[in-house]
Amino acid sequence: MQLVPELLEQNLHPTFSPSYSAQQIRRAKAVEFIFIPLIFFLHKQISLTENHIDSGDKAIYIDGSKTEEGTGSAYCILENCGIMSSWQGKLVHRNSVFQAEVLAIRMAIEAATSLHRPIKIWTDSLSSLMAILNPKSHHSMVREIQTLFLSHKHVHLRWLKTHVGYLGNECADQLAKEAARAGKKDIECTMPQLSIYPLLAFPNSNSIT
Repeated sequence: MQLVPELLEQNLHPTFSPSYSAQQIRRAKAVEFIFIPLIFFLHKQISLTENHIDSGDKAIYIDGSKTEEGTGSAYCILENCGIMSSWQGKLVHRNSVFQAEVLAIRMAIEAATSLHRPIKIWTDSLSSLMAILNPKSHHSMVREIQTLFLSHKHVHLRWLKTHVGYLGNECADQLAKEAARAGKKDIECTMPQLSIYPLLAFPNSNSIT
């Protein structure tokens, strides 16, 4: 299991002062214009329409979980109803389920890029999808996810209903809960926020076939 004790410190929903200078307004309008192509292309790869079926095709499922013991993040890669690979990470207790799900999506994209063929990542988190579709997001990991999608056109993100019997969704849910329940003995060190990205580059998972 990968240990992620100091992740996502930033506020995912920042608030701003209602008072802006004319220069700030002009800059905001310019940024909005720049991001129009971004949101256009992301909508081609990210869908909020629920159309999942258990077809047996290779797909990735992600989930996050929060318990009294901690916050867990996980993904699993399924093909023909079997788990081909999986990843789990434990976050500190103050991290939210939303943050765990954003992390799981980030890690799943990294796994998907090595497959070099069209693949779907499934999540039951509408809030995560909406955050990724927001071209004005100031959160570094959400922005990183947006960039990854634009760089890897064969990776798609889809929403599915939660707890309706989809095998991949149930497996990811179980893995996230297991990660959240892992005891304190599994968290041996704390690291500064800037040190998290090298760790994320090497998930503790099985090889992907």
